[in-house]
Amino acid sequence: KRFPYLLSSLLFTIIISSCSSADNYSYTTAFDKIKGKWTIHEVHMENNKRICETDVTSNYEGMTFNFMEGNQLEIFDAREDITLPGVWYLDEVYTWDADDQENKKSFELYTYVYNPADTSQSRTMTWKDLRVSNNRLFGRESRYSDDGKSHKYTYKLKR
Repeated sequence: KRFPYLLSSLLFTIIISSCSSADNYSYTTAFDKIKGKWTIHEVHMENNKRICETDVTSNYEGMTFNFMEGNQLEIFDAREDITLPGVWYLDEVYTWDADDQENKKSFELYTYVYNPADTSQSRTMTWKDLRVSNNRLFGRESRYSDDGKSHKYTYKLKR
């Protein structure tokens, strides 16, 4: 009689603990989960205010991010066969939700890398809506593209 109850309780606990909402883990937990080497799995550019999106993953093929101790970062761009050094920072952000009458917690990941052969070439990224688990990393970025327009990108990385 108790087995179905235990099984359902166990499944509920697993489901709740696997959620990736920022409210479910601390800054330290998110920081520790980010550390390590990640490979780009998918990148999408949102068009027409999220009505559709374009898969631009091929532009990032073989790209890896190595988030190291001391907030050091190395991005390896396989297409250009270059490693870009830099830094990364995690920020915990609270936004007031008027509907729920409470602060909502989220994380933002800031990165800065540069080309060691030409230090005038650098790139910053701010990934918002950051979600991280032991083997998946997700973030959104708004930035200007080569066409001079602002676009939103979603990044999915895997270990």
